[in-house]
Amino acid sequence: MHQKIFDFGNRADTGIAIDPNNDDNVIVTLGNYGSLEHVQQSINATSTNVVQFTQISGAGSNKLPNSPFYEAVIDFRDNNKVIIDTELSVYATDNAFNTAIASDDGQSVIDVQWTEENTGLGRSPVMAVKQMTFGRDQGAINQGKVYIGPHGRGIYETDQLVGIYSNQVISETKSGKSGLVIFLIQL
Repeated sequence: MHQKIFDFGNRADTGIAIDPNNDDNVIVTLGNYGSLEHVQQSINATSTNVVQFTQISGAGSNKLPNSPFYEAVIDFRDNNKVIIDTELSVYATDNAFNTAIASDDGQSVIDVQWTEENTGLGRSPVMAVKQMTFGRDQGAINQGKVYIGPHGRGIYETDQLVGIYSNQVISETKSGKSGLVIFLIQL
């Protein structure tokens, strides 16, 4: 059975990103022109009562542009890091689930700081954004990489969200003529 948890009116729901570590954290992207509220956030998406969504399009010079948005990715290591794709380019923040309030044109809004992230990509419609979450133990060597699909321009990748693996160093000294020390690095 399907159950409606929220209605964005006549807006086109274009993408839904669920925090891999907390099902209550959800980012929804919305299409259509004519509205500045293209990115919505919920911190209680699994509630059995009323699910609430809040507009997180930013304020002032950190506000998102007035254009359709298509998809979002919530970083699997840090849910405050979110990448979204738009009709114009790619934008990112490292405070998506921030609760600080800012004033924007006389209205109080959640102060999410968005930056345009299109170096090497240029301004173009970006229709897809995905992050590799599988790790080395699952056979992937690109954990954390983000893949971006701009309209008609191929596929791009970025390793901005790739973490450093904590290596476990084991040393063992063997007796012999050279006093050889062997290091084994396990990823």
